[in-house]
Amino acid sequence: MKYKITESQYRRLIKENVDDILDRISAGENLRPSDKRKLDAFSKHLHSGGRESNFEYSDHPEYVEKEGKTIKSTLADQPIEFIFSEENELEDGVIEYSGKIWFGGNQYIGVIATDKSGYLIDYDFYNIDTPDERLRYVIEGLEHELDNFFQTEVIPTLQK
Repeated sequence: MKYKITESQYRRLIKENVDDILDRISAGENLRPSDKRKLDAFSKHLHSGGRESNFEYSDHPEYVEKEGKTIKSTLADQPIEFIFSEENELEDGVIEYSGKIWFGGNQYIGVIATDKSGYLIDYDFYNIDTPDERLRYVIEGLEHELDNFFQTEVIPTLQK
């Protein structure tokens, strides 16, 4: 979906969205894939010599429809839950599925990376309360089961 906006809307977009994103970059925060898409669209617009009144930003409504999608299972007889947030395709064909995982009473935030065919490449989730704690260390010895959860339940659900 493409949006065409007026000059006043353009100014508000820059003030509220792009400036906010740049502030978060300055603060050292990680950006969401949608933030990166906005910055990329704005950058392309500026480099193409575009006027304020014809700035276009493409969103991906199919990602928005999946937002909040929850996939539940068990891992070592404990419930595990993945809640989808965003999808981002990188230039090298890697697809990232961002989201949250609830496991062992803790919430983790991160991404699952796949190739274009949906094969799990990697994942990285950190504890929201203790950022140095990674899910991969908490599930030590259960890596195969977590990989299986991602490969057979999460990824196929999000590829639909």
